[in-house]
Amino acid sequence: MRVECPECRFAREVRDNQIPSGAVNARCPQCGARFKFRGPDSEGKAPIKGQAEESAEEYAARRKSAAEAYAQTARSNLPTIEWEARFSSAPVSAFFRTLMQILARPGYFFSLVPYGRMLLLPLVFALLLAALRSAMLFFALKSQLPQLMEQDPANAHLFAQALAMPWWIYIPVGLASSALEYAVIALACHGALRVLHPSSADLRTTARVAAYANAAWITCIIPLFGFSMGFIVFWAILCVGLRAAHRLTLPAALSATAASLFLLILAAMALAASFRLMLPAA
Repeated sequence: MRVECPECRFAREVRDNQIPSGAVNARCPQCGARFKFRGPDSEGKAPIKGQAEESAEEYAARRKSAAEAYAQTARSNLPTIEWEARFSSAPVSAFFRTLMQILARPGYFFSLVPYGRMLLLPLVFALLLAALRSAMLFFALKSQLPQLMEQDPANAHLFAQALAMPWWIYIPVGLASSALEYAVIALACHGALRVLHPSSADLRTTARVAAYANAAWITCIIPLFGFSMGFIVFWAILCVGLRAAHRLTLPAALSATAASLFLLILAAMALAASFRLMLPAA
């Protein structure tokens, strides 16, 4: 039978012969909520979904206590995302610890993503990496402008005019394009999951995965191959993250990732065409 938590909707299949008849107390392994559900009784009736046994006051007190413990990382048995747990006290170390968590153990890290429902800090994390990527791209293009002009003389004026913008304009433009890129990826992944695996589709969880997958762009600091490596690592991390956070099969995660990549390519082609129209001819 399928046992579902009434609080966070985490579900798990349990064999009927492992569940006693009548009402059973259970504790959700994901959010910690305690609830009751009824297993198959002696007459073979279908089981019912879990129902919370807490009162409104007990529920509010438990959630407040859990939030405080999460923020202070006081509970040793509660895994946390460093960026969200220690942002207010040590943001720099939390940022780099989270980078290490994502790059070293992406499957484990993204299994923690549904724990929190807040989107602000994941978005801030993504914007920091987007700013780094924009800055590194600006300086890389600046240093390689002569080679680009030699390799593609037909579009040399486009490169020159694009890089003629001051850095304080280029960085916000890069952040805006990164925000559009992030929105396209998150919505495309969510749409694909709605079709392929509707029971697991959750836009907020998908948005958190897409935000933290931007950790791959730390590779931009590597000369020559940093951007190519970051592109490959980003999509690999996104696929692993979707699979771990939504508990998907590998084909479903790959399909959602491929759908978002396809839509992103279409959006990039449309933006490039618009950019060409905006620039004056040589």
